Amino acid sequence: GPVLSYSVQCNSYFGQAISNDPTDRLLLNWTANHKTGSKAPHTGGFRDPSAAWHDPSDGLWRQLLACSGAACIYTSTDFEQWSYSGHAAGTGIGPTWEMPDLFRVQSSLGEDLMFFK
Repeated sequence: GPVLSYSVQCNSYFGQAISNDPTDRLLLNWTANHKTGSKAPHTGGFRDPSAAWHDPSDGLWRQLLACSGAACIYTSTDFEQWSYSGHAAGTGIGPTWEMPDLFRVQSSLGEDLMFFK
């Protein structure tokens, strides 16, 4: 069912909430679970989890989060415990990048591309 990632106390950790009733089309009731990922090392800002995506080539889930001067990437094998893996973009120096995200798009030639915003 649906899973909602959210940041807690802006610079502390992020968690996930699970829909209590995945058949509810409005998804009105959720249960938050325990801490799933910790703040990236050497970053002052930490928030705004993006939609996660799965890479079948290595079996890992990936998710971007806003960090100071970068979009930080986290990985998971089970979608429950997440580990900081580095910067997807940026140097890690400067103000927090707001709400980073990746979108899969298809080019006019039919190629699968990733669009970073």
